[in-house]
Amino acid sequence: MTPGVRVHAEREEDLFTLRLVGDHSRYEFCAQDELTTTLAILCDLDMNDPMVRRRVVLAAERIVSVG
Repeated sequence: MTPGVRVHAEREEDLFTLRLVGDHSRYEFCAQDELTTTLAILCDLDMNDPMVRRRVVLAAERIVSVG
């Protein structure tokens, strides 16, 4: 998604738990349809930047496909 930023994701039924790797105090819960936005918020990313937006969308797709 972004160099140096890693997110650990766990799926529990209809919700995802997202945690920044190395900073367990930063975590979010979300439904699948909120995954992209929640990733951006958790990682302080600017979704107005087309490259950042594409990376976040790809990261969300990977999380869903693994879960």
